[in-house]
Amino acid sequence: MRRIIHLAPVFMFMLFSISSIEARDVSGYNRLHKQVSLTSRYTFDSFALSSGDLRQSSRMDTTMYNLKINWNIKGRLNIHRSYRPVSEKAKKGISISFEALFSKMEQSQWGIGIEYQIPRALERFIGNFNFVPLYAFIIVNPSAEKRSPYLTGRLGYNFFFGDSTFKGTSESNTGLYGGVYYAYGVGISQKVKNGLIIAEILFSYNLGKMEIMSERYNVKYSNTNISIGIGF
Repeated sequence: MRRIIHLAPVFMFMLFSISSIEARDVSGYNRLHKQVSLTSRYTFDSFALSSGDLRQSSRMDTTMYNLKINWNIKGRLNIHRSYRPVSEKAKKGISISFEALFSKMEQSQWGIGIEYQIPRALERFIGNFNFVPLYAFIIVNPSAEKRSPYLTGRLGYNFFFGDSTFKGTSESNTGLYGGVYYAYGVGISQKVKNGLIIAEILFSYNLGKMEIMSERYNVKYSNTNISIGIGF
């Protein structure tokens, strides 16, 4: 009995040590659990933010389309011949444009397009002609505002066509060849519920060549385009 009494302080010290160790383990576990929870929450929030950025980026890179009808006014066809240059006024015409916008950056957009000119005539010549340009274009200073003015430019290649009356027959038959196409101007877009309403004024230049009696001459058809269209 006396031995048990002597050993009692030893047992009490051992029990106190074990309790202290368990308390430290529980406290450490709680701190670890809190750190893991904070890390998981931070990781989830970061993933959600990154996902939102990716969704926003994908929306900015979504392909959009423009469909426009153009009134071609103040047209003039110039045939550059060394002995007798020709400069003739062209009658007013209509053309239709279709464009695809592939990228939207902070200060610009770019895309590709095609325009079909409905054949038109010269005022003092018979026959009809037209150009069909394929082009890349850029829009500068697009805005997130509901109404946004902008600058635009086009550069590409156009095909040159004419009916049999315009080209002539027999020995005077005329060959028509395409060339560079470029245009520049201003526009404004108005946001609506399902897309955009677009209005533009462009100064357009179609270059090509005419072959008459085995000789080729440079041709330039210039006109002013007044356009209205939709974006979707």
